[in-house]
Amino acid sequence: MNLPRVPLLLTFFIGLSGNASLAALTIEQVNFSIFPFIACGLAAYQFYMVYLKTPIEGLLSKASLASFLLGACGYSAILRVQHPEIGSNFLLLMVCLGLIMWLAYKLEWFSVK
Repeated sequence: MNLPRVPLLLTFFIGLSGNASLAALTIEQVNFSIFPFIACGLAAYQFYMVYLKTPIEGLLSKASLASFLLGACGYSAILRVQHPEIGSNFLLLMVCLGLIMWLAYKLEWFSVK
């Protein structure tokens, strides 16, 4: 199945920058920056523009959700590598690996041509 890549990339960036924005507000080890908020807003606006042109339904909606969760969990895992006092990142890495494998399977990266 040929899924469009743009909505998947945008939902990944929304998850990544949304989690970075939340971390900037709640975790004291992370320095505050306005750029994750700007990136989240711009990615969400662009995703809305893509949604107006092409409906997000069926497998694309599931893949977009998985891409969003991959961005959010990926940033949390990287943040926990940089600051080990926050906690362990084993579960987050396993979730990320599972989401990557599922997305790769659905995007047919494993198919033999």
